[in-house]
Amino acid sequence: MTQTMTIEYNPLSAVAQQLVALLRVSKEVKVIESPYDAQFVKRVKRAAKEPVQRVKREDLWK
Repeated sequence: MTQTMTIEYNPLSAVAQQLVALLRVSKEVKVIESPYDAQFVKRVKRAAKEPVQRVKREDLWK
């Protein structure tokens, strides 16, 4: 049985850096890094919930 956990940490914190280093060398933990910025993903998901505003081509340059 495996579980997935997302960890946010301050990269300037010495304790956080040591914890991440420990997790990376552990053979029992698999580190999967997301190529996406978490704030960007939140903005995209929030925008997807908002109503769509459509503009006709004729009205673009008015």
